[in-house]
Amino acid sequence: MKKISMTCLLFVAVMGVARGAAADEGPTFVLGADLAVVLPFGAWAEPTQVGLGALLDARYHLTPNVALTARVGYIYHIPKYVEGGGRESWWYTSEMPILLGAKYFFGDRSGPYIAAELGYINLWTGEDYKIYRYYSDGSTFYNDVYYSCPRIGATVGGGYELSGIDLRAQLFIPNLLLQNSAYYDSEDIYLGFLFNVGYHFELF
Repeated sequence: MKKISMTCLLFVAVMGVARGAAADEGPTFVLGADLAVVLPFGAWAEPTQVGLGALLDARYHLTPNVALTARVGYIYHIPKYVEGGGRESWWYTSEMPILLGAKYFFGDRSGPYIAAELGYINLWTGEDYKIYRYYSDGSTFYNDVYYSCPRIGATVGGGYELSGIDLRAQLFIPNLLLQNSAYYDSEDIYLGFLFNVGYHFELF
């Protein structure tokens, strides 16, 4: 009987310590939202300009330092005007990213971190153009083309999080895979910088 009582007391003590340790580790599930600014460069800067948008952010901590992440959102780019060769065009572009990834915190759930993501990105492109044709009446030809291209994209970078405020800078590759499509025989890898300012709150 004494052995059973001692075993029960030891079990209760171990469970108490385990609960205390879990409480010290903090919450495991975090939600938030990020404002996004995209600065394209290289080949991607030819058809587009600065992009502005927002993303919803979810995070699940496996440990205080390691977390799995998921983000989904929409980014709209400022239209770009292009003229030349008897043609005037307005290019419209946007992206809808759905990204899964991971974060590694150098501190305990806060401070500096590194992060990487991979996922589906729908690239949407549109062009309104006017072609000068020298008809006898001096008229011109107008047309527009719009299409979406599914791609596999990625981000890699880092940031700093403190008191729920998250600042992040990443290299953004919206078409890392599946570059070829019905619209292009070939396609350059697009590159841009993705900057985020977000706020996260702890659920449990």
